[in-house]
Amino acid sequence: MMSYGNWCWLVVGIVVGKIMAKLVFSKYSQNTTISQGYVVIALTLVAYGLAEFVHSYGFIAVFIAAFAFRRSEHEHSYHHKLHDFAEQSEGLLMSLVLVTFGMFLGQGLQSGVELTWRVYIVSFTFLLLIRPIGGFIALSGLNMAHTEKYAISALGIRGIGTLYYLSYALNQGFFGDEDALKLWVVCSIVILASIFIHGLSATKLLKMTPNKSH
Repeated sequence: MMSYGNWCWLVVGIVVGKIMAKLVFSKYSQNTTISQGYVVIALTLVAYGLAEFVHSYGFIAVFIAAFAFRRSEHEHSYHHKLHDFAEQSEGLLMSLVLVTFGMFLGQGLQSGVELTWRVYIVSFTFLLLIRPIGGFIALSGLNMAHTEKYAISALGIRGIGTLYYLSYALNQGFFGDEDALKLWVVCSIVILASIFIHGLSATKLLKMTPNKSH
């Protein structure tokens, strides 16, 4: 089962996204009021559940499903309503995740986790060098101004998804208990520092991007 599970997330994501789009944008659905919340929740749960059922990556399958759904009838006005709802939902869920993350950090500090200078070096190397350079390389083929590429690469993302990938790797037994603790500490520092540093610098970095009239 695991032999094909490594790539089934792609198939699951595309199939779920296309089928969901077919249902939403069918002639019947166009004349029916569809709650944006139900579509977002259904797309997420179905893609994630099916991917996990075939022992694949549900987290990535959800992303592929959303992309496949977005590419269907991409000029339809429903996408704007769906995007607004998804953005609001993301903000609420992110607040919940960050509160939980803060509780997790508090428990970690109380448990006497040792923070050595090596941990800080590795964490800030990922945050300030590896992630921005990787982002800039990924954007190199796009027709964008260098300042815009730099701003996007420097800001990056908060990295909450890292917790999912790390949990998956640990559940697969790729790391021992001692290494697992070190990885949790490094990921936590990167996420916390990213929230703080990018929260302060986002406004200045965004001012570097050229204003484009739509």
